[in-house]
Amino acid sequence: MKALKICSILASLSLVGSLATASAVSEDPMISEQEALELTQSEGSDALRAYEEKYGTLNDEQRAQFLAEQEDYEQALEEDFLAGIAAQFPASNVELASSSKSGKIRLKLKVSVSKQRMTVYLDGKPVNGLSNIKISTGKKGHSTKRGTYSLKGKEVVKKRVNRTFTKRLGRKVYLEDAIHVYGGVFFHKASTAAQKNTLGKAASHGCIRMDRNLSGKIFSLAKKYRDQAQAIIH
Repeated sequence: MKALKICSILASLSLVGSLATASAVSEDPMISEQEALELTQSEGSDALRAYEEKYGTLNDEQRAQFLAEQEDYEQALEEDFLAGIAAQFPASNVELASSSKSGKIRLKLKVSVSKQRMTVYLDGKPVNGLSNIKISTGKKGHSTKRGTYSLKGKEVVKKRVNRTFTKRLGRKVYLEDAIHVYGGVFFHKASTAAQKNTLGKAASHGCIRMDRNLSGKIFSLAKKYRDQAQAIIH
C-alpha cells in the first residue's frame, strides 16, 4: 500500500507529545458531563479527522498506517521542539540533574485568571511560542483557586481517564496532555468544541484548558522538568 504522506497535514496541526507515566493517582478531574461528552468526541487524532474530511474515509488498514506514521511524526516533532529548547536554554540539559537535587525551580506555568492567558517560563525566560497563549480556567461557581503549586511527584500523563464519567457514560473519557495541579484540577488539552467556542474565557469546571495546538509542547516540558516545576495561578 502506498504511503499516505500525512506530514503536511500533521505539520499544519502542529501536533506533538509522547507517553509518560504517572507518579500517583489523584482525584478525578473536575469536568462537567457536557465536557465529558465533548472530550469523547475530540479524543483521537485531529490529523486523521482532517485527512478524512479532505480525502474521504480510510479503511482499517489505512487508518492503522496513518496513525503509525503520525506517531513517528509526533516523536520527531517533540525531539525538534526539545532541541529548540536546548538551543534557547543551553544549560537546560546540563543543569537538570543538579537542580533536581537542589530543589531549584526551572519551569513555571504562569496563568492569569483575569486575562485568561498563560505563559511558560524556563529559567526565568519565556519559552518561544508559549507566551500569552489562550487558556480557560473555571467559570463562576467553579473557580480555579489562585496560588503556587509544585508539580513535583504529580501526574503528568498523555491520557488521564476520568473514572466518574467513564462509568456513567459507558465509554472511556480521557483528558489528553494532562498535568495535575491540585485536587481535581489539571491542565489539559481543550476539546474541539471548547477550542472553537470558549478558549480565552473562564468556562471550565475548575481545570485549565490548553490550546489543542500547543498543549503537547507544554506537556513535553512538564514531563521533562516536572520535579523542578510550579504552576502559578494568579
